[in-house]
Amino acid sequence: MGTPSHTTERTHANNRQDPTGGQTEMLHKDQINKFDYHYDRGHGWLEVPAWMIERMGLSEVISKYSYVKDGKVYLEEDIDAGTLLHALDKGGYPFEIREIDDGSDSEIRTYRRYSQ
Repeated sequence: MGTPSHTTERTHANNRQDPTGGQTEMLHKDQINKFDYHYDRGHGWLEVPAWMIERMGLSEVISKYSYVKDGKVYLEEDIDAGTLLHALDKGGYPFEIREIDDGSDSEIRTYRRYSQ
């Protein structure tokens, strides 16, 4: 089995676009799944649609250090984001990550904490 394509692109929070390209509730093995990685001076979070956490069977393992807002989950970078990316890799789902600099204090820190 070949290694899925993983790329990174950098941008600033003011230049955001829909990371899913308008697609909803679908994972693709035949095309790149796109995600945004937000970071500030102290931490980072991978933004993914909330349905993806359940679809990948990860609802019970995501920590309280991740956040939720408007149907999106912001997976903390230390463990939760890696857990999802590993599951995507294992499932054969290629992905691309765009980095977004949220400045010194990301608004994500004000969102509701993830809870199972």
